[in-house]
Amino acid sequence: MVVLLEGFMLRAYVAGLLVATLLPLVGNFIVPKRLSMISDTAAHVTFGAVALATLLNLATQDLLLYGVTALSVIGALWMIRALGYSGDMAAVIFLALGAATASVALSLGSRLNLTGILFGSILLVGWEEVVSAAVVLALIAFTVAVRYRVILLYVLSGELARLRGYRPELIELLLALLTSMAIVSSIKLLGVLMVTALTVIPVASASNLATSMKRSMALSIAIAQTSVFSGVTLSYFVGFPPGAMTVLTALVMLLVTSILSRTGVRF
Repeated sequence: MVVLLEGFMLRAYVAGLLVATLLPLVGNFIVPKRLSMISDTAAHVTFGAVALATLLNLATQDLLLYGVTALSVIGALWMIRALGYSGDMAAVIFLALGAATASVALSLGSRLNLTGILFGSILLVGWEEVVSAAVVLALIAFTVAVRYRVILLYVLSGELARLRGYRPELIELLLALLTSMAIVSSIKLLGVLMVTALTVIPVASASNLATSMKRSMALSIAIAQTSVFSGVTLSYFVGFPPGAMTVLTALVMLLVTSILSRTGVRF
């Protein structure tokens, strides 16, 4: 057990717990709006942006990644609101754009670690990445705490938010920025394919049992953190990728909460 709390394992645990708080926190606002695919869209756009930045050998990538990803989410939400596209359709359009950009950049010689960007490398993270994730989590948590009622009102009904004197477009913009920040910072640790899973699956699990938004947030974060902790630990002992073990654990917990829901368990 001492080995699990030293060096790369300690960094992996800390980073994993931070991301497992960050993603469900945002997921609780986009999943009820039937925008689960937005997280996958943001992840693939970030993938494309990373590939392009690597091809161009840009010294500073973070500004590009956050900016491009935010614009893609804003664009998808605008297509849904202004053009009448379904959430899935708008999300897939930008997802395809991100994947196509990555493909072109790779074909032109972008030296990108595909395994790392797709599946993550949480066991290889340094304290710099951990601190970066902690800063993003602090900013998002503070924003959610301050604007919780407004964002919740928008999630329940954009029209209701308008009737209460708020502009749904601005709330939508805020939600897009929060989602982009969460996705970009998490991809560095978990990879493209795992980020969507931790954004959606814990929220789906919590929705089986929780009777309020705050309880759903608390339970989804607990489920995500348990999944990450178990995934990293199992990875150390059995040798399988930590991301895959994390997702499998989350799916098991989804099954368990579904069974409990059918027995009438609620809180």
